[in-house]
Amino acid sequence: MTIQEELRSRNFSIYGQWTGILCVILCFALGIANIFHFDIIILWSVFCFVSSFIIIFIEVPLLLRVCPTSEHFDAFIRRFETNYMRAAIYGVMSLIQWLSLIRYATSLIACAVVLLFAASFYLLAGIRGQAFVNSKTLGGQGVAQMIALFAEYLSLQKQLDIDALGADEVRGRWKSFLGKWNRGKLAEGWYDPETKSKSNERYATGEEDAIASSSYAVASKPGRPAADDDKDEDDEGYGPALPATTDKHLGPAVPRVQDLQHRQELLEEDRNLHRADIRHERKLDRKAQKERLEELVPRAEPGSRERQLEKKKEKASTNRDFREAKEPGGMEEVGESELMGGGEDEFRTKLKSREKIKNERELKKEEVLRARAAEREEKMMAVRKKEEKTMDMLKELAKQRYG
Repeated sequence: MTIQEELRSRNFSIYGQWTGILCVILCFALGIANIFHFDIIILWSVFCFVSSFIIIFIEVPLLLRVCPTSEHFDAFIRRFETNYMRAAIYGVMSLIQWLSLIRYATSLIACAVVLLFAASFYLLAGIRGQAFVNSKTLGGQGVAQMIALFAEYLSLQKQLDIDALGADEVRGRWKSFLGKWNRGKLAEGWYDPETKSKSNERYATGEEDAIASSSYAVASKPGRPAADDDKDEDDEGYGPALPATTDKHLGPAVPRVQDLQHRQELLEEDRNLHRADIRHERKLDRKAQKERLEELVPRAEPGSRERQLEKKKEKASTNRDFREAKEPGGMEEVGESELMGGGEDEFRTKLKSREKIKNERELKKEEVLRARAAEREEKMMAVRKKEEKTMDMLKELAKQRYG
């Protein structure tokens, strides 16, 4: 739904949301402008400034998913998901700003008027019995659809349940998912509108164990064909139903190019995570070794005479080792395998590794060719079906015209 369609919907809750966005701008600007009064009016200006942040979290649901807020704050914001509750909070904010007239008139009256308009819109929506609808432009239904797709992504690709994750982990994975989505780094299947609609249905009905189409999806079993009205009812009760005619092949399907790319992305992501874990473990190990070394041989304090002597000894030891390494000496003992080579065993090992790499490359090439052939076959089947429909239509026209 576009902005024009939302404004033409005559739903006062949407009008209240857009008025709330105007309240955010006014409260933020006028709250800062009146904060320099050095008078009791500064209390109303501070409340006006804080109100702008509360309103933006109420009106833009996306911020609760992105910003690092506490659980108590999230629960407080989620209380205002009905027309009457929003009318109440806007009315209270407007009343507080009207009370600033007790001291003297300021520009905060503009905030009071706009807040009163927003409260009126929400109150009218509640009185007329209109359902509260989040504006898609402000991150309402559109974000809900993305959250459904995000939950499906975690379930299929990461084998994670979004309800079992912590708030911090969900925010981190949400940012990573949005970054990959915006850069187009996800597999093409995730951008399919059918995938999004299916995930929305599963998210709405609460079916967490729904399985999406994967690389080797098993075809669905053919159901019993519908009974023909011209047939006798007694004939339907005898014998098993005939299988429905279908063009789908039973058994595992040939993986598509998108499936192969998706698998390659998973492998690359696993390798990156493994390397990151190794780097982290090495860093922790070096830190632990350094701490143990300092416990065994504590260093002198920096800048002291003892520390200068230690540095001098370390430098002298390094120079001595370098000098001894440059002096001619006897040959070091080298293993026969290093000097003459590993012989047949090493040659066979290298040959096997080379053949393994070659076989893997050929297998990948065959998979890609097989996937492309399957895609071509699907396209040819679609063209044949279209031609058959065209020929049937022409035959029907010929029968109608020539009998």
